Amino acid sequence: MLKILQASPGGVQVKELSQRLECTPKTVHKEIHLMNAILPEQYALFAFPSAGKVKLTYKKKVSIDTMITMLAKQTLPYQIMNYLLHDKRYTIVQLMKELNVSRTVIFTTLRHMNEILTERYQISISTAPLSFVGKEEDIRFCFFVFYSAFGDNAIIDKDSERAASELINRSHQLGLDCLHFSHFYVTIWLSILKLRWQQRQFVILNEEMETNFADRRNFQLVSAFIKDYYRSFYSGEIPEGEVIWLYIVSLHCVSYTDAKEDTKYVYRRKEFPEVLVTIRQFLGMVFPQEMLENGALGKMEAFLVNVRLLSKMSARFELVAPALHELIKEMHEEHYLQWLECLESLGQDSLLSFSHPEDLAVSLTVLHVSVLKTEHSKPKHVLFALQGDVGMEEYIAHVVEQLIPKQLLVTYYIEQAVTKEVIQEKGVDLMVCNYDLNLIGETTCPILRLSNIPTLADWRRLQDMVAQLNR
Repeated sequence: MLKILQASPGGVQVKELSQRLECTPKTVHKEIHLMNAILPEQYALFAFPSAGKVKLTYKKKVSIDTMITMLAKQTLPYQIMNYLLHDKRYTIVQLMKELNVSRTVIFTTLRHMNEILTERYQISISTAPLSFVGKEEDIRFCFFVFYSAFGDNAIIDKDSERAASELINRSHQLGLDCLHFSHFYVTIWLSILKLRWQQRQFVILNEEMETNFADRRNFQLVSAFIKDYYRSFYSGEIPEGEVIWLYIVSLHCVSYTDAKEDTKYVYRRKEFPEVLVTIRQFLGMVFPQEMLENGALGKMEAFLVNVRLLSKMSARFELVAPALHELIKEMHEEHYLQWLECLESLGQDSLLSFSHPEDLAVSLTVLHVSVLKTEHSKPKHVLFALQGDVGMEEYIAHVVEQLIPKQLLVTYYIEQAVTKEVIQEKGVDLMVCNYDLNLIGETTCPILRLSNIPTLADWRRLQDMVAQLNR
């Protein structure tokens, strides 16, 4: 509802809202009054400026996502998850009193939550007393997905943001290869980890997991300051399995986007040679040999190295958000199905055996599209051929600067002859002109003919063609 109202500054008819939200007008009115009661008055107000209409009025600069988080914190699922995170082991009677709801409402809510938790994360909520049942690795991952979805890295603990910066900086100071970490991911993980350690909720890793990574030298260097971090907020010795868990889970925080700073980052740690050979053979099912050899697939290789080790700890690390799953299947179905087929062809004995090929196919498709973009990173070239009355050419050029993305190469031929040889020599991808060039049929690039004095409709056509050019 919030996003619909945000997109309609003039307001929306209650009837239209109810249709789009698939609920009754009475429910819309009820939800509006509830949001007005929950959200601080200094942030926003939902008003009914005219009969049958509702309008969102901002009183203070605040994002819709911030308001959604405020509202979410009042829901039963959020409060139950928060009790679980902070180890408040309430009985049903205590929950009824704490949440001020009936036994029926609590059991209905928990039943719905358990359906999702069991299917998605292989864990469940027990009511004797309130607690999670399942592997600690899966419980932590569930917490991560839940809290990171709000887009607020201080939603659990305000101190973890500072700790994340310190740990990342210390790891770089050790002289290790600098992994390009997502500061947001590191902060959320540290917030969860801090509470689970304080509650002495530790992971139990099998022997294979404790010896299943090649980067033992770097692990020894990192383990010392991981233990220091633990001692900074809790006394006692941290189990070795926890050090290994944190060292490996840091791979979940790797960002596969190029950093803008001068720092030279890497995207994975060391791996056994036989694993790298298997990964390159797998990527060779889709990409040509030269791309395997020239380093173009380095990030895809790194992702497979990282997710393989993470999935040994918990198969949940293979999962992606359902919304991303739907988006990628819809927008890049061909690549998605290609990767899914490749993943499903892997045998159980393969070093790349995974539990959730549908989710892995989504991640690989995202990286695949990025690789294609990098391969075609030469900027698209738009050539403008202009003529007109006094100042018209410069006026058009000024408008173009506001409309054309900066990553495109834009050049101008003002009052100059444009031939097919010029277009070919300059590698033009789109030709735009406000007079007849008489070149249609003689050049392979599209030509957009603007009006002699371009209109608003012309500019919209230009934006549409530029958008297609960037795909």
